[in-house]
Amino acid sequence: MTPLEDLYSKFNMSPPPTDTGRGRDWNVDLIPKFLMAN
Repeated sequence: MTPLEDLYSKFNMSPPPTDTGRGRDWNVDLIPKFLMAN
């Protein structure tokens, strides 16, 4: 799984469209940093 596919599956969406490019080129952070700042 790639970070982009993880994001789509977390929100129960269909797989990412092909025009987004390679899934490994995306850097998706699933843990918002404002939660870690507290």
